[in-house]
Amino acid sequence: NVVDGTDSSYTVGNDINYQSDISTVSAQFSDFTSHLHGVMSYEWSVGTEPAGEDVLPFTSHGIVHKEEMNVKGDGVTSSGFAHASVQLQPNNTYYTTVRGITNAGNILLSVSDGFTVDRSPPTIRIDRLTDKTSSETYIGAGSTLYQKTPDALSAMWHYDDLESQIKRAWFSVGTYPYGSDVNAKTEVDISASLNSYFPLATVLPDITGKPNVISIWAENDAGIVGRVTSAGVIFDTTSPDQGVVKCPQYVGVLVPVNCKWTGFLDSESPIQKYIVTMGSGQGASDVYTSVVPAYFTEHSFIGVTERLKHGKVYYVTVTAVNMVDMESYAFSGPIAIDTTPPKYGRVIDLHTSYRLDVTDNSATVNFNSKVCDDEEDCDSLDATCSETLSTVSVTWQPFSDYESGIARYQIAVGTTPGGGQIRSYFDIPNDAQYYTVTDLDLMGYRTVYVSVKGENGAGLASVATSNGLHLSYLSQGLPPVSHIGINDIFRNSIGDVDFQESFDTFRGSWDVSGDPCSILKYEWQVQRIDGQIIQPWLDMGVRTSGMNDGLQMESGALYYSLLRVTNALNYTYIIRSNGVTIQQDPLIPGKVFDGDITGYDLNFQPSRTWVSANWDGFGLPSAAIAQFDVISGNPGLHVNKDILSEQTDHQKVTYYEVAVGTDRRFPKTRDNIVPFTNVGRNKSVTFYNLDLVPGSGLYYFTVKAYSASYSITTAISNGFRIGYDGSIADWTTKRRENEQNALTKIEEVKKLPVQDTIWMIDEYTSLRDDDGQNHRILSVMDTKNLYIGTLMANILELSLVQQCRDLICICALTPLAGKPRRPKSVTFKDPSYAEKAAGLDLSDLGIKYMYDGMPKENEPVKMRTCSVCRLRGTKELFKKCSSCQALLYCSRDCQKKDWNRKGDMGAHSHKIWCKKMKMYMSKTEEMRQFPFTYAQETTSEYFDMAAYKTFLEKQGVLDQGLWRRECRLHGDETKCLCSVPFGELPESEDPIFLPVESSILDEAPEKEAKLLHDWEAYYEYRGFRLDSPIAILLHWPMTLYHIIKFCYPNDHPEWWDSVDSSCFKLDLIGVEKEVEMLCLFKELGYLCPDITIDIILYGVEISKDVHNKTYEHNNVKIQIVKGPYHKRADEHRKPHLVVGLNAGLGAYQMWGQSLVKLRTDRIPAYFTDYCQYSCECARTAVEGLTFGTISDPVVNPFRNPVRKLAEENDMPWYSNGFLYRIIYPSK
Repeated sequence: NVVDGTDSSYTVGNDINYQSDISTVSAQFSDFTSHLHGVMSYEWSVGTEPAGEDVLPFTSHGIVHKEEMNVKGDGVTSSGFAHASVQLQPNNTYYTTVRGITNAGNILLSVSDGFTVDRSPPTIRIDRLTDKTSSETYIGAGSTLYQKTPDALSAMWHYDDLESQIKRAWFSVGTYPYGSDVNAKTEVDISASLNSYFPLATVLPDITGKPNVISIWAENDAGIVGRVTSAGVIFDTTSPDQGVVKCPQYVGVLVPVNCKWTGFLDSESPIQKYIVTMGSGQGASDVYTSVVPAYFTEHSFIGVTERLKHGKVYYVTVTAVNMVDMESYAFSGPIAIDTTPPKYGRVIDLHTSYRLDVTDNSATVNFNSKVCDDEEDCDSLDATCSETLSTVSVTWQPFSDYESGIARYQIAVGTTPGGGQIRSYFDIPNDAQYYTVTDLDLMGYRTVYVSVKGENGAGLASVATSNGLHLSYLSQGLPPVSHIGINDIFRNSIGDVDFQESFDTFRGSWDVSGDPCSILKYEWQVQRIDGQIIQPWLDMGVRTSGMNDGLQMESGALYYSLLRVTNALNYTYIIRSNGVTIQQDPLIPGKVFDGDITGYDLNFQPSRTWVSANWDGFGLPSAAIAQFDVISGNPGLHVNKDILSEQTDHQKVTYYEVAVGTDRRFPKTRDNIVPFTNVGRNKSVTFYNLDLVPGSGLYYFTVKAYSASYSITTAISNGFRIGYDGSIADWTTKRRENEQNALTKIEEVKKLPVQDTIWMIDEYTSLRDDDGQNHRILSVMDTKNLYIGTLMANILELSLVQQCRDLICICALTPLAGKPRRPKSVTFKDPSYAEKAAGLDLSDLGIKYMYDGMPKENEPVKMRTCSVCRLRGTKELFKKCSSCQALLYCSRDCQKKDWNRKGDMGAHSHKIWCKKMKMYMSKTEEMRQFPFTYAQETTSEYFDMAAYKTFLEKQGVLDQGLWRRECRLHGDETKCLCSVPFGELPESEDPIFLPVESSILDEAPEKEAKLLHDWEAYYEYRGFRLDSPIAILLHWPMTLYHIIKFCYPNDHPEWWDSVDSSCFKLDLIGVEKEVEMLCLFKELGYLCPDITIDIILYGVEISKDVHNKTYEHNNVKIQIVKGPYHKRADEHRKPHLVVGLNAGLGAYQMWGQSLVKLRTDRIPAYFTDYCQYSCECARTAVEGLTFGTISDPVVNPFRNPVRKLAEENDMPWYSNGFLYRIIYPSK
């Protein structure tokens, strides 16, 4: 017999069947006998089959015999042990074979029943713990369950062991894994299905808040033990400790109620949630109910104050719920509503220096008092001017609020009433009645205002502002903010004069506003240069000019004014004028010449709409001018500039006034065409937009010159006619050479840049010469009535068609105004001429001839626009700003005009914007970064509308579905939708018109939505190819997704946390084509499956037919409202979020009222725009209306991948390209 194992009690069929050792084999054998021959020796082997030797070949090594007496056959003993080291493999069965060899050479062989190597412990799986099963929740190690009743502790589990049988199992219960401090190790029965359990009430658990962990062990036949622990079960039999709730005693209308709580603790199980309610009594919820997470210790009740009634009290109840649903609650104190802000009195600026009255001690005390009780006392303390530029002091009459009291005071210093531009609002002690703001830098300011804000217990505030404190510079030995001085003037003079004719009247005017301190009085004195006082000090009060007409002044003498100024600080200073000389010599008249040739007079001017004149010689010495005649017989004038130094100062001209009239004899007819116009010191002028009559009628220029001494002289031209003078033949001869030069350069015309304008051909006049020949004169003007050129031709020698062609060539190469250029189109001013010029074709010149009934064509070339004058043309007509490379200009004059804008347009000067635009241009490459294969094409600076049309044609979507609004160039002009109002786009069976994309977008994603940060992540998530153009349409809902999921929670966590997942309310304002894209917004619902989205679209530029139209799909509900947001929003529910896409806040006045609405409601608001320039204009608009400001614009990762080209600049423009939010001012 052969038995596996070494235990002497083992028998055949009852030995080891499993072992865990993989390196040794042991066996025992017995009853090997041969009565006849006896057993001489033994060998043994190990194999994977009976009698096999593939693991250990037959060998005598490792055999140990038992001692025996009386061995049969006189051989060795019949029994013994065998042991050897071998390499075994888990999960295999091995057999031990022993053979005995007799003295006769016979073999006695026996094989064991085999054993299996088992290295793995049993697996234990817990199926149920208390009332929880493994299919409901995770009940394994590391988790925690909570129970109310101690007798609920029970468990059920099962075993798995694929190699050997489970021999025994036991469990224990402890407060830590594998512990037994609650229940000692206890063996359990194992059912035939390998299950074990212990029932309810078997174990008395720990109920002190410690976890009860069940530890289970199981041992298999190989002697290997497996073990596992359950989740910890904590028994909680008590409610959480009662906390404390703190809420404001008073709240205002439209102000959230902010409450906090502390003290809700539970030593057994944590708090799982809080139920927050508000009602008319303790524990009531008739006003508000919400559930907030356990980690919250405060909550804002938004929108509830609208439902609160004045005069009633309300309570907030906070209920803490622990993990076993046991509750405790606490109440706030009574909450009342206060709808009125505090009442306020005056704010008085105080003097910052000590004032002394040496004659009256009580007056000194009153002067330096810090508080006032009545209006009279306050008036006596009110300071008009400040003695320092570093501090301001104020006192104020106390604020009052009989309902909720004054909770705090704040103070600010600004340049406008209520403003905080210099020092923003900060808290000051509540019991303060006066305050001094220090460490200011007021240098450069004129007037500052100190504002005091009082806030009541309901959070409502009132602001009172001082009447302004003027800063004094001169009294502190500092230069004034701007020039101060006194001018010698004459009646109707402009600025200071150095000469005057009158010897009995002296005038002066003064301006000391450069030192902002208020003036108590002016005193005026007039002296002669030798010190003789002509007029003693005269009290002028606060008048800023004076006149004395009773003087006797001498010709040639100089007189000047002295002004003694006393300001509100009783500081006195004296200024003087530079004097005026009495000079009674009249101003010498000059000459006026008709025409724009300097120094020459023309008898005819060619244009009916504009005329020119020039003049010279006013105030000049007689020897400085010389008159002569030119060939035409018209007088001319030359000035000898070498002797101009002989001109006296009082003969110098200060300015000219020019007029045009029909008769120089009468004052009323000298300016009946163009009234007198101040042209400064210019010596030429051109008047435009006239309607003069050609022929024999005369027109005259009249020039008035005003000297430094305000002597006036007038000169009138000798008149001119509208038309041409002299012989028509002579005129034709002079012009012929220039015309022929232009006509031989037709090829050069085709190379000229194109101006986006229409040149209109008009018959100027028809003339008959001395030989009786008829001549036709044609002229060309543009759409701004600017004459480009004229051409006269003999009617018999040149046809109308050829004359038109010749005229266009001449005007293009040698225009009367502007650069050489060709127009985009040419037509006749009088449509009837089109019939006379039948056959006119300018296409070989690259110019389109327009006439009634001609077929429409799409724009053949890309046009650019001057940033200033809006002239349109091809890019060759323009140059960029050399610094920022952003703006385009048609001329140096336009660039200078843009750089030096003044007055109301000063804020738009390119001098201010150039550096900013250079920074905007640096974003060009960043804005081009998209993962799409077509991005390099669609973001190119050359991707114009024609290129976009080609792109859409390649994609197969041009004029299809929602793509019909994308490009204004159409394959079929009958499909043009330019005039179709938004909302009236005919419906399409397939709005996407991309088969693969349509099928994907029709179904919700199979896998759970994750946060998507950019287009690449979104395309991968939805399974779109990177060559799909669907992003062009989807950038609208994806921009909303980015705002809702990323921007809104990060920027407004308190609002996001208060959002009820059952309904997120969104207002989309200023909509246009969004009303035609409703089906795309279901994608927003797919990506936000955890919330229901309620969207209202507000728009003015939409069709009335879509008003109140609705759309629903799964968790997205949309309603369209026609009308401005500020007028229609109150008719609907209050939103959580307001969004305006491609808004242009700084470009449209309609946003003003809507911004007022947003600021009043303080709803979080986000806007997008095409470019950073538009965002900065929005900042200016918001801040200018004192509505707060905007955040710094950021690039929208879900912007449209198609660049929008702006004609007047090269800044990167993308639909929904930049994103910002409104930052409201602090309350």
